[in-house]
Amino acid sequence: MIEIKHNPSKVEEILGKMNESKSMANQLATTLEQLANDIEDNFSGSASESLISLLNEESEKIKNEKDNWQTLFEQARQVRSKLEEQDRLLITP
Repeated sequence: MIEIKHNPSKVEEILGKMNESKSMANQLATTLEQLANDIEDNFSGSASESLISLLNEESEKIKNEKDNWQTLFEQARQVRSKLEEQDRLLITP
């Protein structure tokens, strides 16, 4: 029989890094939105409008990727649960 073992501390470390990345994506999206607002408040003309549009588009892309990342994070947590369950089944006689 194949034995499944996992290192709980390593799994938590990976999940922590994934959560950190999600948080950084949130911060980046917020920063881009703030930058777009600052440009809108302080500059005018077609160049600033183009830049504002570009910053807002990038912010939306990051938010969408963050949502995808959240799904991946949830799936990783489910895998962790399954590994723990399998370990318990292998240890319990």
